[in-house]
Amino acid sequence: MYDKVILIGYGKIALENIKTINKYFKKKKIFISFEKDRFSLIDKIAKKSNFSIIKTKQKQDNERFLSSITGKVLIVSSNNNYLFPKKILNKKNMDIINFHNSYLPYYRGRNAQIWAIYNMEKFGGYTWHYISNSGLDAGPIIYRKKIRIFQNTTGIELTKRCMNGGSRAFEFFFKNILNSQNKKILPFKKFGKLYYSSEVPNNGMLNLKWSIKKISAFLRCMDFKPLNFFPNQYFYSKKKKYYISNYKILTTKPSKKKKFFLNNKIIIKEGIRKIFIYHGKKNN
Repeated sequence: MYDKVILIGYGKIALENIKTINKYFKKKKIFISFEKDRFSLIDKIAKKSNFSIIKTKQKQDNERFLSSITGKVLIVSSNNNYLFPKKILNKKNMDIINFHNSYLPYYRGRNAQIWAIYNMEKFGGYTWHYISNSGLDAGPIIYRKKIRIFQNTTGIELTKRCMNGGSRAFEFFFKNILNSQNKKILPFKKFGKLYYSSEVPNNGMLNLKWSIKKISAFLRCMDFKPLNFFPNQYFYSKKKKYYISNYKILTTKPSKKKKFFLNNKIIIKEGIRKIFIYHGKKNN
């Protein structure tokens, strides 16, 4: 049994995890407020849920605080961008579990869900796993589930489905972890590409020579409207650079591939799809 539970993360899944932890764990609870939360007043909710709040600004602050923690501790990393250093991972009094928005072992690293859409996978998914020294997103798997990617699935839609499913899964297995009954159900086999935070699909450039399915996947994967997580997507036409301001995908009567270049948009038709790509300012 754990003496303390520490949560670090932000967004909807972290908020739901706070509620679950408060429901089932009655000892010391700590929330590390490390990242600015765009989705909720998570600090206030954590405080109402009997969490002590530790505010940190730098990675070194997190390391110093976690290094000072004694007793048996469970750390819950939900939607968290802080990478735990080996010094923390090697502490024998700590178990760390992490939420990842892909069906591991596929698509390790950052923004896994957008890469699954871009690569036109049939499924994305989410995983809860232990963090270990074996590599990034490479610890033993606790729970994972596939999520179907449809032809109209956007980045934000898949993200929301992963977060909602991950929240429900956490409540399902959390009690077993507290009672030391949870089994590490699947040893991790390292394969699948590792993506970094600096990477975006095709460096943000739309290739107009792609099939209409690939163009659709590119536009949808980085669509997080109304949030603007992936700005400045662009394409080239006649050696001029055009920035994409919006798009629309429609289903129409079957047709051969055609492109229409209009004043402020491109219309692409192929098969049963029609895509309107609106562009803004152009540079030579």
